[in-house]
Amino acid sequence: MLIKKEFLFGVMLLSLLLISIITIAAETNNSTSKELNLALGNIKCRTDFTSSVINTMISIIPSDALTQASTKLGSDYTQLQTYSDSGDKDSFRNYIKNNYDPDLKSLSTVVQSWRQTNLKNLTIDQKKSLKDDYTNLKTTYDTCHLSSLKDYGTGRINAFNSILDGYQTKVDNLKSKGIDTTSLQKVIDDAKSQIIQPMQNALATATDETTIRQVLQGYCMFDGCKNGINYHLAAKFELAKLDIALTKIKANSNVSIVQDNVTQLETEVNNAKTELTAVGTSKYTDSGKQIWDNIKAAYQIVKDISMTLGGKK
Repeated sequence: MLIKKEFLFGVMLLSLLLISIITIAAETNNSTSKELNLALGNIKCRTDFTSSVINTMISIIPSDALTQASTKLGSDYTQLQTYSDSGDKDSFRNYIKNNYDPDLKSLSTVVQSWRQTNLKNLTIDQKKSLKDDYTNLKTTYDTCHLSSLKDYGTGRINAFNSILDGYQTKVDNLKSKGIDTTSLQKVIDDAKSQIIQPMQNALATATDETTIRQVLQGYCMFDGCKNGINYHLAAKFELAKLDIALTKIKANSNVSIVQDNVTQLETEVNNAKTELTAVGTSKYTDSGKQIWDNIKAAYQIVKDISMTLGGKK
């Protein structure tokens, strides 16, 4: 039986393991109810603009078709609001694709039909009124649209900061157990300097929709950017934890009895690092499967070593 300090060694390793591997699902930026509400704000800009334009048209020449189409779009918005409030991301996205966008397109067709039928019969004053109203409403929409996009960007940054706060809590807990968390802290600090800060700066200076969208698509904490910077936070954090575990294992006086395990552990960790280095800031080509297979295999080896060196029977 191994002495008491070896049992404590096993407990310390398990402290790392209890902060379980971030699941593959966490590699995506999951939308919360708050994030969906920010996205809904942009849809509200479009819905309000469309509804207001329709009202100016039917105030001159009523149209049941326009009224019905506008009402349908308003109902779509109400349904999206329900999905947003409940945080139902999938239903929210599907409803936009299958209902809201098609209804908006249908409404556009009805508007064109109204114009073709009635525009030639309008007086000069009525045409001027429609044009002036549209210009004013479009200005209001543009302001609302850009503001909502910036709000969404700010919300994305806040979500990233919340994620990092969660990681920071894990680091602080490990540190309180006497574990050297320097490498883990660096992962968090680098995330702030490489993702949060540049994203904040870019968003603050963005003045048009194209630039704002480039910012939103340019910085991802995990693996969500097709052409932007992907930080791969989860993988980096887990590999840093495995390095800590490996260092402690090697420093153990009984390491010789698990040398084969240690060699395999080093192989799994090094393979994952090599693959992650090759990926860089790009998006995974295989959803990170190979990297995460190596990480999960490494964690299993750490558990096996911990059972042996920790005096588990």
